[in-house]
Amino acid sequence: MDDRGATGDEPSVAGTDVATSSTSLTEPGRPQESARRPSRRSLLLSYLSRSLDLALSAVLIVAVAGVVTTLISIIGTAIPADQATGSYGLEAPIVANGPSEAELWYQMLGSLGGWSLVAVGVMLLLVQPVMEAVRRATPSRGLAVLAAVAAVAVAGVGFGVLAMLGNLPWMVVTGSVPNTTGSAFVFLVFGLAVYGIPVLIVAAVIVLLTFVIGRRGVRIVTTVLAGLVVVAVIVASTGAFRPPPAQAVAAAQRAEAVDGFTDALADVDGIADIDVEGHGATVTMSLDAGVGQVLAAASAAKRVGDDLRGIAIVVIQSEPDPTSPAQQQDPPRGPWRVQLVPSDRSIDEIADQLQRLMLTERLQVDIDIDVADGTPRVTVFSMEALPAAVRELRELYPDGASYSVQDRFSMVDDPSELSPAMVDAILAVVEAYPGVEIEVTTQPKLWITDVTPEQGAAIVAILQNPALAGTSPSGYPVDYSISTSGPDQDLEGTFG
Repeated sequence: MDDRGATGDEPSVAGTDVATSSTSLTEPGRPQESARRPSRRSLLLSYLSRSLDLALSAVLIVAVAGVVTTLISIIGTAIPADQATGSYGLEAPIVANGPSEAELWYQMLGSLGGWSLVAVGVMLLLVQPVMEAVRRATPSRGLAVLAAVAAVAVAGVGFGVLAMLGNLPWMVVTGSVPNTTGSAFVFLVFGLAVYGIPVLIVAAVIVLLTFVIGRRGVRIVTTVLAGLVVVAVIVASTGAFRPPPAQAVAAAQRAEAVDGFTDALADVDGIADIDVEGHGATVTMSLDAGVGQVLAAASAAKRVGDDLRGIAIVVIQSEPDPTSPAQQQDPPRGPWRVQLVPSDRSIDEIADQLQRLMLTERLQVDIDIDVADGTPRVTVFSMEALPAAVRELRELYPDGASYSVQDRFSMVDDPSELSPAMVDAILAVVEAYPGVEIEVTTQPKLWITDVTPEQGAAIVAILQNPALAGTSPSGYPVDYSISTSGPDQDLEGTFG
């Protein structure tokens, strides 16, 4: 009985064991699956963590972009004074009359807040949803990044289109609206390149930076840096520590320059005017001023110009003054002009230059000295006065000069190319026919126009004087071309 019971109970025991075994194989599996599946809280924390990484990346990259663009602006304009124009960059706000370097940095901080908000918005509202969707569909981080960059490209294209559409009102006013399909396409491509590509680059760098931020140490550093940027933007938005505007700096520098030149030249006689305007100062001497007065004024003005910040160019000059007794002379004393700052020449060299210039005041000429090589550029007031002026000035400037009469005469007198005999022949043509047009180019070659056939034949006789043969300093023959109104029109040949 007991055996049967025992035997009869075996199936039930076996059945119980099987059931228990079955339960032990299936039920414990559910907790394992739920353990592998993240909870909603962990998903939310992970999402917020990635959002924070994107926001930090956006703030930092936008800040870096702002710093780079500001540095480019400063480096591009804060260059040494140009020897020809004397123009300065941001080193001298009195010249640029624009924002100073400190003001540029402050303006960058002011605009950084808006751009950071835009970047964070694009990252959180566009890029992150795309990345999360791809992340759920595939475990590949590369595909997620690719999808994010594609989304940024779409955003960049959209931004470029909006930016170009924003320019349409201005284009309508100026009449520059594209009127063909091809020009509209070029216009759109230009807009995408100018506006869209920078947005794409910045956003792509932001996305790539988020993968670096995932490390704990890097996240701490980026959080601190981004926090500093946010604090700086907030402080700048309050107006604290704002530098004085460039106009105020320029006004102060201009006042300092006026006082500096006035004080330095107070004891010098013969000064007609001191004008500080824009990027420099001009000291105008009276036509009655003597050589000693001019040299004293030049020395003092050069010293002040070299020392004063904001002054890029200083010029000393003498110009016609109808009220001056010297201007009543016949012929009147002519003007001259010399740049003192910037200049590679010493004050002694400039003094020699000024002395020679003052010797030309009785001539009807205007002389300006080229800053680069010191070559005088001489403008003579009439063709009749040209021959005498050139002959006298060639003795004062044996290294050469350029001469011109407005719309009538132009010659580069280079002693290595033109002999004195050749120059005398050219001047003989001017004396004989002051109504012709003459140009001597640097090859050198003589061009003469606006002559009759008879005049052309007479000019040829002057230029083919046998005494001119073999006088070329370079050893190469110097050609001439005479354009006449006759049937032959052009008469060509060689000096001598």
